[in-house]
Amino acid sequence: SSVLISPSNVGETPPGALFVVYMSAARGTPCSSTGLWVQPPETTRLNTFLQPTNLLSISRLVAEVCGRTGAGCKAGIQLANFGAGEYLTPFSNVTTLDPVNSLLLGTANARALLVDADAARLRKAVRALPPSKVVALAEHVTPHSVRNQLQRAGLLGAPLSVLKIDIDSFDCDLLMATLAAGTRPRVIVLEANVKFPPPLRFSAHFDERVAVGSRLGKPWGCSLAYQHAMLGEFGYDLLHLDTLDSVHVLRSVWPFRSAWPLGGRPCSVQQAYEAGFSEPCRRAERAGWSGGYASLSAVRAMCRHSEMLLRRSNGSAEQLLEAARKEPTHQDKRQKDKGASLARWTLVL
Repeated sequence: SSVLISPSNVGETPPGALFVVYMSAARGTPCSSTGLWVQPPETTRLNTFLQPTNLLSISRLVAEVCGRTGAGCKAGIQLANFGAGEYLTPFSNVTTLDPVNSLLLGTANARALLVDADAARLRKAVRALPPSKVVALAEHVTPHSVRNQLQRAGLLGAPLSVLKIDIDSFDCDLLMATLAAGTRPRVIVLEANVKFPPPLRFSAHFDERVAVGSRLGKPWGCSLAYQHAMLGEFGYDLLHLDTLDSVHVLRSVWPFRSAWPLGGRPCSVQQAYEAGFSEPCRRAERAGWSGGYASLSAVRAMCRHSEMLLRRSNGSAEQLLEAARKEPTHQDKRQKDKGASLARWTLVL
């Protein structure tokens, strides 16, 4: 049986037409212009591709959320950032401040937990921040350690303004453990494994037998559809996808209802993926990945992998799933041939 993966029933589209139908599904929707949902509208900024975007920034989003009565921000900005090392642009060897960490600047009352196993990277990040506001831990974070780490920062059970997770590993298992520890962040920022387009729900899982750390080159992270389904159960709605980073807002403090009907409603996972990743990919492809795009080889590979999966599926959800299994299965085989332990991963529709 076919699964709806665009507003049209792709099971009824001609073979090979899925990519065209899917990729036009959300073009021009409000999900590509969340920065226009606020008054005054946010200034146009640049995405990872250095393309102009009207997506709402984290700083403006937190301001809008915390402006709501009962948002739980009376204690000031409180955040936890797992994978908090310095933020490098892909276009030059210049260190810039992680947009989540930058929330600590210019705020009188703030507290933050920053965790990154790379001590050198973490030092660079902390150097730009007020030391009195930061607990910085140069260590790994796992589903087993996160409760203790939050407690050491005085944030266990606190109404976090923002939680960010970008560890290139078992990100969604860490997210689940963080929520299970009793925290309900108002805003959650997650790196999405965009190589798996909706409706594919992919997640790499924590395994004590496998060394912690980045799993790039192996099955890693979790897809946007997996994040969306998981967080929906905890009362979160999807705001948008900003190239690789998905942004989710606690439903009870969703601040954009005044923007209806022209915008302000949560994005569907297909709309967010199209507006935040697929369309920027196509713009870079049309430019031949030349100029500044030449330094985006990793992102280009993700763009082309996603497009390849959609083309090979021929309008069938089952074929999409079969095609998507090939890469993580091949990565596991290479690790097994090296004698390495394999971490479990999930891939379903």
